[in-house]
Amino acid sequence: MNIAIAMSKTPGVTTKDICLGCDAHIQTACEKVYIHTVDPVTKGTLAKGICFPTCVSLNEIVCHYSSSNIPLHLKTDDIVRISMGCQIDGYPVMAGHTFRLTQNTEDETTVMPTTSQTLLSHRRLSLIHACDEAMKAVVAAFRPGAMNTDIAGVIAKIANKYNVQVLPNALSHEMKRYILNGRNVIVNRDLLATLQRDAHEFEVQENQVYHIDVVFGMLDNPSLSNGKICFPSHVAHPTERGEQKVFDLVPSDEHDCTVFVRNVTKRPIRLQTANTALTTIKHQFLTFPFRGYSIFPDSLTKSKIAINSLVENSLIDTLPVLTSKKHMTAARFCCTILVTKKETVVLAGNIEDAERIAEVESLRKDTSVIESTKALEHNDNLTGRIFGPVEALLKAESV
Repeated sequence: MNIAIAMSKTPGVTTKDICLGCDAHIQTACEKVYIHTVDPVTKGTLAKGICFPTCVSLNEIVCHYSSSNIPLHLKTDDIVRISMGCQIDGYPVMAGHTFRLTQNTEDETTVMPTTSQTLLSHRRLSLIHACDEAMKAVVAAFRPGAMNTDIAGVIAKIANKYNVQVLPNALSHEMKRYILNGRNVIVNRDLLATLQRDAHEFEVQENQVYHIDVVFGMLDNPSLSNGKICFPSHVAHPTERGEQKVFDLVPSDEHDCTVFVRNVTKRPIRLQTANTALTTIKHQFLTFPFRGYSIFPDSLTKSKIAINSLVENSLIDTLPVLTSKKHMTAARFCCTILVTKKETVVLAGNIEDAERIAEVESLRKDTSVIESTKALEHNDNLTGRIFGPVEALLKAESV
C-alpha cells in the first residue's frame, strides 16, 4: 500500500501504472516466502499470489477500477482510493486506503483556491478522517462474544458524529480459506430492518478472520452565491429517503468491467477457448477475483474473447466498476483482522497516513477560513450539514 501511495505522486503516473506495478510487487514478494513448503495435495509449492487485483479508483469512481484500456492520469486534489489483496495457501488478506492527492509535480501552475474550494478540501479531509476513525473503532469493537449488530452501530455512531453518510453498498465479511466473502456479514447501516433482511445476527468467535470494509460519503461543498451557501438544486433539501438514494453506488456506464471472479457452481462448456481460459483461471487465480486480460497477458484480444464467452455462459461473474453520483465524495478504508482471545490482530491495512495527520493538525491550528466562511450562512440546519464534518474533526482528539 505504501508503494502505491508513493507511486501516485510520480509525475505523469496513471491508474494502470499503479495497478500493474503493485500487482507485480505483490507477486514477487509472495514468491519469496514458503519456498520449500510443499502442498500436501498437489505435492508442489504452495499456491500464493494476488487474491484481488490492485484497484485505483479516482474521485466519483469508488471501487473495482483496475487497469483498463483507458488509464486515468492522477492530478492534484484527486480523491484516490486504492485496494488490493494477496493470499498464501488460499488464505486471503485485503487492504484499502483513501487519500487526497495534495501534490503532483506534473502540475506546472499553482492557482490559489477559492474560499469554496478550500472549504471543500477541509470537508473531504474530515470525511476521510472520519472513515479511517470508523475503521479503527470497528477493529477495537471486535472481540469474542461481540454481536455484528453492535459493531454496525459503532460505524453509524461515528458517521453521525461527523455528519456524514454510511454508504449501503459496503459489507464486512468473515474470510476463510479460498473464500473472500463468508456467510457472516456486518452491514454498514444502523437500520434494524435492513440488518434483518441482508444479514443474520451472529456472535464473533475466537480465531475468526474478517475483512473490514467501511465506506462513508457526503454531498460535496456547495457553491458560494451572493454571499450565501447553496447546494445544487436537485440535492438542496432531499428527504430522508431521497438522501439515501443520493448516496447509493451504481455500476458505471462509462467504464468497462475489468475484474471478474469464477463461478464455482457452473460446469465447463464445450468451447475450447473458454475451457482453456477456465483452466488457467482455476490454476492461477483459484476462487479469487482476477483482472480480465491476465488470462492471456500476451493477447488482449484473446483475453476479451475468452472473457465474453465465460460471462455469457455464467462461468465467471463480473465485479462492475461502482461510481457515486454527482456532487458526492466517498471515502473507503479496508483492513483484515484476526480475532483472538486476548486481542484483535490487524493482518493487513490500517496504515498511518502521516501527510493527512499533518493536514489535520494544520487545520486545527488555523480555523480562520472555516470561521469566515461560516459567517456567510445563518441557517442552522444548512450550517450543520456544511460544517458538521469539519467541526467534528476540530473537536476530535489528536490523531
